[in-house]
Amino acid sequence: MRTSALAPPALFVAVCLATFFGAAPVALANPDAGSVSIASVVFEGNLPAEAQKIFLERMAEGLAKADVALLGGPRTARPTPCTDNECYRRLAARVGSSYLVVARINESQKNYEIDLELITGATGRSSGYHRQRCQICGLSEAGERMSLAASALTEKLKSLLREPGHVVIRARPATARVIVNGQLKGQSPQEVTLPAGRHKVVLEAPGHRPMEREIEVVPAVDQELLIDMMKIPSEFPYKTAGWSALATGVALIAAGVVTYTYYQGRRITCSDTEKDPYGNCKKILSADWPAASMMAAGASLATFGGVWLYLGAQQDTSGSNNSSTALNVGYSGRF
Repeated sequence: MRTSALAPPALFVAVCLATFFGAAPVALANPDAGSVSIASVVFEGNLPAEAQKIFLERMAEGLAKADVALLGGPRTARPTPCTDNECYRRLAARVGSSYLVVARINESQKNYEIDLELITGATGRSSGYHRQRCQICGLSEAGERMSLAASALTEKLKSLLREPGHVVIRARPATARVIVNGQLKGQSPQEVTLPAGRHKVVLEAPGHRPMEREIEVVPAVDQELLIDMMKIPSEFPYKTAGWSALATGVALIAAGVVTYTYYQGRRITCSDTEKDPYGNCKKILSADWPAASMMAAGASLATFGGVWLYLGAQQDTSGSNNSSTALNVGYSGRF
C-alpha cells in the first residue's frame, strides 16, 4: 500500500472555501463561541492530488456547518498528527484556534475509511470522534461520506460549546474574597461553574491591593487560576528612619570607643588625705560598662537602620512594579 502526505492544509482549505463560497474563510453565526482549524490530514492508499483536493473540499463543507469560525489551518504542513497533548496545545495556540480536527482517509481498492477526530485546543485532548466507511465507492460518493463525517463531528462540537466550564480560583493570601461578574462567591479557593466566554474575576483581601482579571472559560474544561495579590506598601518612612538610626548608631559606637580609650584607668582627683604614701589617688575610673553600653546601643541602632533601609528599597521596588502579578492557568480535561 502506498501512502501519500497532504500538501499544506492552509492552501488547500483556502482553495476549498473559495471554490464553494466564492470568498476567503469568514466567521460564521457566532464567531465568539470559538474557532476550528484542520490540524492534519493523512491520506493512505492510492489517492492522487485531485482526489485529495475533493476530500478536503467536502471536509471544509461539513465543518463549515459548525457554529464557530472555520480557520484556514496551520501555517506549515503537518502531514501526520501530533503524538502528544502538548503538541496539539502548542499548535492550537499558534493558529489561534479553539478546536482542531485531525483526519485520516484510507483507500484500498475503492474501499474508503474516513476517520475524523476533534481536539480541544486548551487541553490538547480528544473530545470527539467519528468514522465513516464506504465500500466499493466512487470518488464522488466517498467525498459525500467525508462531508457527512465532518457534519457529524460539528454536532459534537456544538454540544461542547453549550457545556459550561469549571474554574478553581486560588489566591495568595488564601483568605481573599472571590467576586465573579460582580457576585461574591466566598473565600478562596473557590470553584465556580461558568458558561463559555469571558468573565471578570475580582479578588479582595485586607492589606492587599484589589486584583481584577478577565478569564476566558473554555467549554467542558476544568481550569485553575492562581493569583498572587500585591501587599499595600506601608506608610512608615523606612529610608528616613534607616539613615537616622544608622547615623546615630555609628555615633554611639564612636562615642563608646572614645570613652573607653580616654577614661578607662584614669585616676580620680582626690584630697591630700585620700592619697597613698606615694602621693597617688587610690580611686581609678572604670569605663567598661559605659563604653560597652554605648557601643551595644550603637550596634543595635545601626542594625535597625540597615534593616529599615532594606525595607525601604523593597518598598520602592514593589511600588514600581505594583501591576505585576503571578497568573497561572492550568487545564485538565473533563469530557
